[in-house]
Amino acid sequence: MKPLCVKFIPIVLVAAACLASIQVIVAEVDQKAPPMLMHSPKLNLDVANMPAFDARGNGAIKVEGDPPKERIDFHSGGVIGGIFVQGPGKSEIIWPATEHGFVLEGEVTITNVTSGKSVTYGPGDGWIIKQGTHITWEVNSERFVKSFLAVEGD
Repeated sequence: MKPLCVKFIPIVLVAAACLASIQVIVAEVDQKAPPMLMHSPKLNLDVANMPAFDARGNGAIKVEGDPPKERIDFHSGGVIGGIFVQGPGKSEIIWPATEHGFVLEGEVTITNVTSGKSVTYGPGDGWIIKQGTHITWEVNSERFVKSFLAVEGD
């Protein structure tokens, strides 16, 4: 009769070989994957170096206040994601893409012009606005920051 440890050695060796091959696969995937981008109110955004956002070119009918800024972190086909920063102001917009937005800092009131329904969003709140929706967008704080992922087209 073989000692108990001898019986388990082949199992341990097979398990070790499997783990080694999994590590190789993970390493290969990690090298091909894009870097992870963190969006958090705890991060200091370099707003001074962010490009201005063209509100009128993105469906705005009326714009009041300082122009917002936007950093695009992802753009592939009709999908765009990034960070949007704005000071106090109000705009009327035909929303240019279906968007999931998430508030990191500040406060914004979004009003559906057609229904008249308004909702005020603050840190931790999110929304989905369908492309083509007619809204008013009013930033109610000194600084508003959202992360977003938007899809253009149907």
